[in-house]
Amino acid sequence: MSEDLFDYDNHLRFFKINRMLLDYTNPDKEHNAERLRIGVSHAPLLIGGGPLLRAVINDLDPHILFTGHWHESRIFVYPSIKAIQFYENDVRHFDLKALKETEHSYLEIMVPTCSYRMGKFKIGIGYAVLENYNLSYTVLWQPNRFIFLFSYLFWGLFVLCSAIVYKMMTRCPFRVAKRQSQYSRVSTNHNF
Repeated sequence: MSEDLFDYDNHLRFFKINRMLLDYTNPDKEHNAERLRIGVSHAPLLIGGGPLLRAVINDLDPHILFTGHWHESRIFVYPSIKAIQFYENDVRHFDLKALKETEHSYLEIMVPTCSYRMGKFKIGIGYAVLENYNLSYTVLWQPNRFIFLFSYLFWGLFVLCSAIVYKMMTRCPFRVAKRQSQYSRVSTNHNF
């Protein structure tokens, strides 16, 4: 088998789809109908359309696509062009067999980023459970790390500024001269 194709338990088939190179692998076409087909791609497929989308739909006929790239949480049901923003804490349920056979639709779930380095305020981990042809999907949202980063920055700057002010106050020439005159007064009074 190819590294771009992965079968699990003779029931699931995962396809790696490369939108940038317009490439995917499907060496075992005759056994596709027996399996639940899942496409995995970095870039979204159902939004842009084009020759790769037509080829994937005709050749792979996937039940579901998992994509990323935009680092946002969205759900697309093709042929509708409407994207559903998914920022809730609830679980979405999909009957993949009904979507495919009855409604002739394709489901694409765009998984959000789980790294604050991507510049997104909403970060989380996509979590899907597949039982037969029933898919349950949710996002395990992480706390907003920007708040913590800004609070660390604030307190770090506060401590640094406090240390600088303290050093300036203790090493100020006026204060040093005043302190030395107090010491000299004490030492002259002590000589009596």
